Amino acid sequence: MADLSTKALNTSKVNIADSFLQVVKVARPIHWIKNASLFAAIIFSGNLLVEPYFNRVILAFLSFGFASSATYIFNDIFDMENDRAHPIKKNRPLASGRLSLPLAILANVIFVTLAIYIAANLNTLFLLSIGAYLSMQALYSLGLKNIPINCGRVYFESICRSICY
Repeated sequence: MADLSTKALNTSKVNIADSFLQVVKVARPIHWIKNASLFAAIIFSGNLLVEPYFNRVILAFLSFGFASSATYIFNDIFDMENDRAHPIKKNRPLASGRLSLPLAILANVIFVTLAIYIAANLNTLFLLSIGAYLSMQALYSLGLKNIPINCGRVYFESICRSICY
């Protein structure tokens, strides 16, 4: 009898660890490197080692990272069915079924909340930038991506990041 409960406990640990891994995969933290451009202003102004500036840029970096992860998850939720038919995208956590929809939604809510909370504690303009970024990305996921010209999205992302300087 004890053997069965031990197996159940081990299976539970594996499921939690695997679920966490799938959330990390769907969040695509490797893409956070794109937000390194937020450091340009303090690097080129010679203020990189000024602690208050550095700390604020780190927080802005984290806020944009959480926001971008939230948009990846949001997009994957809406593209799940199409991704299942795609030869490469079918292996993504949601499309493959390795990540449940409720957990993906929960992760998305947590990431959006963190992004907005951090941004709100930096300044109003940055909060508005994060809000605009999240809104634009949501519109993209909900249908703007089906419009043939996507140059506006790339331009908009660049504007959002440059406002943060």
